Amino acid sequence: MGAGEDINVNARIVAATNVDIQRAIKDGQFREDLYYRIGVISLHLPPLRDRGDDILLIANYFLKRFSASLSKKVKVFSPRP
Repeated sequence: MGAGEDINVNARIVAATNVDIQRAIKDGQFREDLYYRIGVISLHLPPLRDRGDDILLIANYFLKRFSASLSKKVKVFSPRP
């Protein structure tokens, strides 16, 4: 059931999908009203596989981050020849 009184909340929702939402709405697979409630800001990014330069940047970021947390000597990945 739920509570009988209102409570104020401050929440942010971050959602990601590989589905074409506009097509899903048109096909009845996604609720249009829900899309307009959560779709305040939309970012359309190409898949990581199409952004080859970003892969090395992300890999080096995580390598440095986890090397520091594990007190290991930091090394870097080299670009593919």
